[in-house]
Amino acid sequence: MNRIEVIKIIGMSCVVCSNAVSKALSKASGVVSNTVNFASGEAKVEFDSDLISLEEVEQIIIKTGYHIQKSNQESELSQKENFYKEDFKNMILGWIFGAPLMLIMLYCMLPFTEVPAGFHSVYNWIAVAFTLVIFFFPARQTMANAFKSMRNATPSMDVLIVIGSIAAFVTAFLPGMYGKHSFIEIASMIIAIHLTGRYIEAKTKGKTSEAIRKLMELGAKSANIMKNGQIIEIPVTELKIKDIMVIKPGAKIPTDGIIIEGESYIDESMATGESMPVRKKEGNFVLGATINGNGTLQVEVTKIGKDTFLSQMISLVEHAQNTKVPIQAFADKVTGVFVPIVLLIAFASFLTHLIFPEIREYIMMVLPFKIPWMLMDIPDITQALFAAISVLVIACPCALGLATPTAVMAGIGLGTKHGIIIRNGEAVQVIKKAKTIIFDKTGTLTEGKPVVTDLEVLDTENKVNILHAIYSLENLSNHPLAQSIVKKLSEYDFEPLEVKDNESVNGKGVMGTINNEKWLIGSLKFLEENFVDLSDKRDYIQQLQKEAKTTVLVAQYTKLRAIIAISDQIKQDAFSTIKILHKMGIKTVMLTGDNQMTANEVASKLGIMEVKAEVLPEQKLDFVKEYQKSNVVIMVGDGINDAPALKQADVSIAIGGGTDIAIESADIVLVRNEVLPVVKAIVLANTIFRTIKQNLFWAFFYNVTAIPLAFLGLLHPIIAEIAMAISSITVVSNANRLRNSLIKH
Repeated sequence: MNRIEVIKIIGMSCVVCSNAVSKALSKASGVVSNTVNFASGEAKVEFDSDLISLEEVEQIIIKTGYHIQKSNQESELSQKENFYKEDFKNMILGWIFGAPLMLIMLYCMLPFTEVPAGFHSVYNWIAVAFTLVIFFFPARQTMANAFKSMRNATPSMDVLIVIGSIAAFVTAFLPGMYGKHSFIEIASMIIAIHLTGRYIEAKTKGKTSEAIRKLMELGAKSANIMKNGQIIEIPVTELKIKDIMVIKPGAKIPTDGIIIEGESYIDESMATGESMPVRKKEGNFVLGATINGNGTLQVEVTKIGKDTFLSQMISLVEHAQNTKVPIQAFADKVTGVFVPIVLLIAFASFLTHLIFPEIREYIMMVLPFKIPWMLMDIPDITQALFAAISVLVIACPCALGLATPTAVMAGIGLGTKHGIIIRNGEAVQVIKKAKTIIFDKTGTLTEGKPVVTDLEVLDTENKVNILHAIYSLENLSNHPLAQSIVKKLSEYDFEPLEVKDNESVNGKGVMGTINNEKWLIGSLKFLEENFVDLSDKRDYIQQLQKEAKTTVLVAQYTKLRAIIAISDQIKQDAFSTIKILHKMGIKTVMLTGDNQMTANEVASKLGIMEVKAEVLPEQKLDFVKEYQKSNVVIMVGDGINDAPALKQADVSIAIGGGTDIAIESADIVLVRNEVLPVVKAIVLANTIFRTIKQNLFWAFFYNVTAIPLAFLGLLHPIIAEIAMAISSITVVSNANRLRNSLIKH
């Protein structure tokens, strides 16, 4: 049996590390698939639990050289805070011992500086001591990571940093370089700047995970419940189904439930992004973590723990943050071979400057300005090491590995604030190509709350008996139309009659036997197929359909007994949504199981370009396939009858409406039961992908520009290290801009 687990990993320092873990997992028997995200520090692993256990999967990760973090969400976040603090301490310690060496080095490089005789010999040993302190204390984790990655034959960015710093360090002991010509201070500065970049990167990268933190902070810690006629306070974790919660004005609602007494306005902005409070009364569903307004409520608990809306939101956001965009595969391939290639380039640079030292003289003649570290009086090996070390430290693939996941995570955080959850990263890249969007009608473009507007019983003498039969048969169905009819007839206080041979015909209607008489309830087409005579009422039925009403017909054997008209109000924001989509150049299509005339009327009001009516749920799939022959297709539905079509579409968007948030068939889930967020979702996806492309540009720009300069010896190792750190910070900061952006449409 296949099982999916998200495993927290400690110790990954760059995308090469995540690639190493992914490769190790892929080789294991029983592992079906895996996605390892360096930015979030997580691995999502699908495995056959009959072939391999979770513990064995974790052991594979541990053997690769990393650690497993076992904890709940709250402690994970506190542990991350501890990691930031540790990174901060390491950075400060690195600068305490590295900064004095750097200042002395810069002072000695000034042309007017006069250094006392014997200074370099004494200073050299002080620099050795300071650098060893840095190596053994603040840089110990970097050193350990480099050793582990080399042991596993998957050299990471830490390997480049460590080799570069050690190469600089050993110059303090090389013949001809001891003292004046050594550049041991560069070793300490490479580490100090590296630790600074890592801290800033971790801090800014960590902000992209704040969506989960903020969601967790929304929940109430305690609840007031009614017990034995008294109100007592208990922890939220002790709530049980059917407990009666007492919610005072201004208080958070502890968990999901139904109002059984009271009326108030509820602030649901945490779920919907909508700032205006919503009026709630007896019988209405309320969500945990939303805020009660001015009235006292009694709420019966219906969901606890992982089943609550808030928990599902957290789960979806966690899943989304581990998703990958197809363009990331290219970056992963590049970074997979990047470090070995850089090591070869660095070695080639060293040999070039050592074998052809005249290159230095030629460059100095060509350049219109003087570069302080390219001096003629230094040994050839010094300049060769300068160039090689510069190549090692500038060519870190970290920015390349961060480019995609940080943008996706930041975009997901922004989307969460607006009630938009991107479950599949591929949608981010595909959606910009979409030229057709297909909408389901009921519950998507309409409110999904049908109301009976007309009820005509043709046999007035037997009206009560006919209505009783309709009530009994429709009471067995969960279809929204059936439930609206049951609600209308509930005023008669009917007790359901026994129904035999009950049969539901998908997308058409229901039939059954009551008191030995066969009854049929459904669409015009359904009754025609069963030879019901409709000739006398066809004009009346068409008139109802022209008014955008859905007609439900009732027959006893082959005789028409009643005509029911049901109206489902069009959502107010559907009108503006369709207009905006047309301005974006996207063709709009509506698929519905409703009759053609009603569908045409709804489409006409909204301005939808194309309509397919009287479509069975299984036929929607075929229509999506047909449109896909010429276009990339977006499908928007409520995630119930539309599931097959949603799965088939290139990009699927499900309107959740609160309790239906966890719709497994959709790439994008909209929390609010509105249509306009569809436009916002498209704009958000396009913004995320644009940010990814910007990040990849900057990541490649730094490396493509800097590596040739470093190869020629035109970059000082410290400048190279600063540029490397800035490249990662640039990428992460650019992604972080999304967090505070507005989704404009």
